[in-house]
This record gives sequence, structure tokens and C-alpha cells, in this order.
Amino acid sequence: MEPKHLKAAVAFWQYCERSAQWAFAEKTGNKMADRIYWALQHEPNGMTRQQIGEECFNKHCTKTTLDLAFASLLELNLVEMKLERTKQAKRPTERWFAKPGCGVAGFIRP
Repeated sequence: MEPKHLKAAVAFWQYCERSAQWAFAEKTGNKMADRIYWALQHEPNGMTRQQIGEECFNKHCTKTTLDLAFASLLELNLVEMKLERTKQAKRPTERWFAKPGCGVAGFIRP
């Protein structure tokens, strides 16, 4: 085996990585999480859980499904949640934000 063979193997591996990044660029493995993440990326002021349920899913999403989607996004470190208190509300409101500079394509390690 010569250096040119090793160079060819490395080049092929890099090609495979780039292809996978392109093919799975916006995929978390959870369709609901993908939808939420896309919406949060386009809303710099973040979104409340209620807004996400209404705007992303037209209120056709269970709490459990949303919880699983948020858990996926948190595990991948793509989002953050802040609690907001208002005088009228009995409990704090969750506001979700996409983390700046994050992208699913970055999860494929070299």
C-alpha cells in the first residue's frame, strides 16, 4: 500500500461525510423536532410552547409528542428554554429559542 492509496481512502471518506451532511442537514430523527427547530431558527424572539403548538402543528399535537420533540432538541443542544413570569399567569411561560450557530449538519464528526 502506497501513500497515494491512503490519500484516496481519506478523500473518499471525506466525500462520504460531506454527502451525509448534505442528505441529513436538517434531520434530528424526529419529524416534530425538525419542524420546531426550523420555526425557532426563523423566530429570533423565540416562541412559547403555545405558539409552537398553534403555528407548527395547528393545535394537533399532544403534550407528550411536544415533550419528546423538545427532549430531542435539548439532547442535541440545538435549543434553549427560558421561563418568563407575567403578573396574569399562575405559572411561568416557557419560551424556546434556537441556539445561535447551531446546525444539525455539525453533528457528523470528522
